[in-house]
Amino acid sequence: MSELSKELADKLNDITTNHSPARVSNNLRVVFFDYMRSQTIGTPIDWDDIVDDINLIFELLEVISNEKKPK
Repeated sequence: MSELSKELADKLNDITTNHSPARVSNNLRVVFFDYMRSQTIGTPIDWDDIVDDINLIFELLEVISNEKKPK
């Protein structure tokens, strides 16, 4: 894996320092799954890709949250 750009490293640092990754993850899940429950027809053709991508974000937030816990 290549090194992170300064911009990306700074943004990740800002997010993990100034925001609760666990709270962000939980809030995104609530919004996303409430939205999913409200949809009965008309989901995008690439819905499976969207769900997979959002799951990756949740997994990243969980790893960040676990890394930030005191040992």
